[in-house]
Amino acid sequence: MSQDASKELKLYPSWKQALADLETAGIEPGQTIEKEWLEEKFGIEPPVSIADAERNNTLFRTSIWQLRETLLTKHKLMLRAVSGVGYRVVEPEKQTEQALRDRGEEITRALSKLHNEVTYVRLDALDDKQRKANADAQAKIGALLSMSRKQLGMN
Repeated sequence: MSQDASKELKLYPSWKQALADLETAGIEPGQTIEKEWLEEKFGIEPPVSIADAERNNTLFRTSIWQLRETLLTKHKLMLRAVSGVGYRVVEPEKQTEQALRDRGEEITRALSKLHNEVTYVRLDALDDKQRKANADAQAKIGALLSMSRKQLGMN
């Protein structure tokens, strides 16, 4: 196969082609990958309708998730979104701190939401057993929230 023929080879799904192109180019920590480049590699064209825009959004989110997961597991490279630009490859010496901060915030938000959902319950509509279960759940969630903040260094 000629070199031109190999350049024309398109992998499916499109995120695999983006990965192959990044591997060929030599992706490195500190590098920024522009969103426009990713959209082109994912086959996203300018929308002409709301349905197109929604489809593009879904395709982009699915593709970038797959690309991020594969870069992380295959190449040990973590991507982090840079608002208005694209994605930056996190430097190895910053990856642990960045992951703890990002995922710690996600955990804290999820536990806070869960805490609110079990706290703001119409207790007068519950029987004694259900009120006890609710109180136990609130205590457990409060302990988890406190522990996660402490363990992840968040206040």
